[in-house]
Amino acid sequence: MNKNLSLIAVGILIFLLGLAGNLLMPFYLPYYHQIDSELVNHTVNVKVNPSLTEKVVNVTATDKNNTIYVVTNNSNVNVFIYYNNLTLAFNNSNGFIAARVTPGNYILAINNPTSSPQPVSVHYAVIPAYELSNFDSYSSIAGTVTEFIMAIGIVIAGIGLIKAIFSGKIGTKLDRILQTPDKSKGRK
Repeated sequence: MNKNLSLIAVGILIFLLGLAGNLLMPFYLPYYHQIDSELVNHTVNVKVNPSLTEKVVNVTATDKNNTIYVVTNNSNVNVFIYYNNLTLAFNNSNGFIAARVTPGNYILAINNPTSSPQPVSVHYAVIPAYELSNFDSYSSIAGTVTEFIMAIGIVIAGIGLIKAIFSGKIGTKLDRILQTPDKSKGRK
């Protein structure tokens, strides 16, 4: 096989390994399953009218479970965490929030700043802070490493492709490989 074609194949293989590592992160990242199961088990669907704020649910934070993590399916909504006395504790305008809180009771609310009604699926969890921070750290590191591996694969395959194109042999080599009869069959 041509050296340039081998280089392309190696680059594609490295890219696929990086892609597999990226796609399989949920299976090897610590705390992924704990956080995911909490978010799946605590889901509320609400319809928020224009320019209104809807209460979603009351949650309780403890000394151990001291982080409120909220994710929505809509980035056009604002997420609010209120103290039990309706004083605003935290807010975020991107459809999610992760806030470390003191032990106590809180109210999760969603605000619709648009001019049309918004159906919103709200997933929330009250978890230990270390789970979320470790998950964020590990996923950032793993994501960076796998993206770097994919980039290396693209560069190697690109170099092989460029070398093959400029050598002018990619078409003729493939033709010869595909059309050359096996010479060992003719010998007896």
